Amino acid sequence: MRIGIAQLNSTVGDFRGNLNKVLNTIKIAQQRKVDLIIFPELFLTGYFPKDLLKQPDFLNSAIRSLRRVLFNTQGISIVIGLPLKVGRSLLNVAYLIKDRKLLSFSVKTNLSLIERDYFTPSQRRVVFNFNNKKLGIIIGEDLEGRYDVIKELKRKGAELIINISARPFYLGKDKEIKELLKRKSKENNIRMIYCNLVGGNDGKIFDGGSMVVSEKGEILMRAKKFEEDFIIYDESIIHAPWKEEEEEEMEEIYQGIILGIKDYVRKNNFSKVILGISGGIDSSVVATLAVLALGKKNVIGLTMPGPYSSPESLEDAYALARNLGIEVIEISINNLYQEYLNTLKPIFKDLPFDKTEENLQARIRGNLLMALANKFNYLVLATGNKSEMTVGYATLYGDMSGGLAPIGDLTKTEVYKLAEYLNKKFNLIPQRILTKKPSAELRPNQEDEKDLIPYSQLDEIIKNYLVENQPLRNIIKKGFLPKEVNKIIGLIYQSEFKRKQAPLKLILKKESFDFPIINKFYLTPK
Repeated sequence: MRIGIAQLNSTVGDFRGNLNKVLNTIKIAQQRKVDLIIFPELFLTGYFPKDLLKQPDFLNSAIRSLRRVLFNTQGISIVIGLPLKVGRSLLNVAYLIKDRKLLSFSVKTNLSLIERDYFTPSQRRVVFNFNNKKLGIIIGEDLEGRYDVIKELKRKGAELIINISARPFYLGKDKEIKELLKRKSKENNIRMIYCNLVGGNDGKIFDGGSMVVSEKGEILMRAKKFEEDFIIYDESIIHAPWKEEEEEEMEEIYQGIILGIKDYVRKNNFSKVILGISGGIDSSVVATLAVLALGKKNVIGLTMPGPYSSPESLEDAYALARNLGIEVIEISINNLYQEYLNTLKPIFKDLPFDKTEENLQARIRGNLLMALANKFNYLVLATGNKSEMTVGYATLYGDMSGGLAPIGDLTKTEVYKLAEYLNKKFNLIPQRILTKKPSAELRPNQEDEKDLIPYSQLDEIIKNYLVENQPLRNIIKKGFLPKEVNKIIGLIYQSEFKRKQAPLKLILKKESFDFPIINKFYLTPK
């Protein structure tokens, strides 16, 4: 039996586009004499549809697409995922279609967190007799969930397990999924095929990496990562174990962000992106990633020098733009800023200069970016990183303006590592940007690390507290000053209202946190 694994990129609600991908794949598979094609989880609807699943028209469109697929399966078979309404229950199902006939379907049992708000779990599972082989089809988290679906299917006589999935990327996920598939194959002495979705939908990135794993836990075939692929597994061929190579962490981050930017822009019908380039590390990394994802003709850099901008920063912004080959627009904010100060002076009177005047500059810049974006249908890329967003070191409606935050899930130290990695590959970011002290330049001689603490320490505290969930006393025992730990933890809790209004970020990490905005939980280190 020849099995085609269709690792494709779907778009939520794009029934015509998703259907065309299915039909084109069927034609290719027919030419290559494939017996069975496997598509990722919920492929026809796109993953994940959220409240679109509550719309009858959406579900009816899905069924119409399924009928079109059914009509075009002459002489071939497919496994494809779709939502199915049965009475009051909505089920996440995998259909097996053979030669224009719907043979049967299996239903997902172990639902992911987001799916539990929409789908009803079911223990309807069928072992399909297909070409003298018994197939067990499982969906997504049924690979490892609480209820052992694989063991049940094996008990019912399954000889091959097919897992259709929409499993998003996060750092370390590739190693986890490989180990999981190997373990499950060996435990159950059964061959497994894993077909995963690829592409970006909202902030989630799906990395593909579909594979075939033997009964001994050996990977026999592997699809590409972060791009569409169609691989064919021929059971009549003896496959040597696939040579495994560990991918560098920064390469995974780079590939994930590139795919996330590309799909967010394309699927939301934007023509180009625009971002503020200040000569700082964050905007330089985002600009570089945008060019690598979209091409230099589709990226606009807006530089907006103000009263405290250094000549070096402007020089660095232009040097970066020359290296990237992007268009640069320069708009000085000096006159606008002075006009704001003049307008507010009768109200502010003789109150001292503080963060109010600093934030005015950031908000003027945010308004200019949004004006150009509105006029020319550009998408504004926000340039904030995880460290600064975690402690609220960002200006609402200022530098937080934007539709997508490509590096919003990277700490400041990770941004520097990514910059160095990108320079090894492409050498585009001017060296001075990597070595100078980071500054928002909103007042004379401002340095970010003096406002906060050194980023290496800040990121370590954030990691200890939010990722490892260490109590404060343990963090302090690691050598951090109680005063600094207290300051950072306080900022984390006080900044939730900002994070709730932050631009959508590309998700690159497994861990996350979500605090209430109204929150009187203030901890003081002992």
